[in-house]
Amino acid sequence: MRPFVTILNAIAEKQLGIVLPLQRDNGPDILAHTALVEHDLVYGTPEAVDRNADGLARLGWKLRRWRALAWKRRLVYSDSETRLLLASLTSHAEKPHSILHKM
Repeated sequence: MRPFVTILNAIAEKQLGIVLPLQRDNGPDILAHTALVEHDLVYGTPEAVDRNADGLARLGWKLRRWRALAWKRRLVYSDSETRLLLASLTSHAEKPHSILHKM
C-alpha cells in the first residue's frame, strides 16, 4: 500500500499544505497516478452505463467497471489480476445476491 499512501500524502501536501513524515515510494508512475487519484477523489468515477440494468446487462456492467478500475487495485494490492478476480468471485459465491444488487 506504500504507493497509495504516497499518493494520498502528495495530495494532502498539494491541496492542504499538510506534510506527513512518511516513508515514500518514488516509483515512476507515482506522479501520473497522483493526478488520477486526485481527479477520482474530486469528481468520482464516471458510470459507463445505466446502474439500474438487470440480469446479464448488470453483470456485464460490473465486469466492465471491474476492468476499468484495475489501476486502483494495482496501487493497493501486489497480487495478480487473476488472483484478485478469483478472490472477488469467491466472495460473491458466498453471497450471490451481492453481484446483482442495485446500489
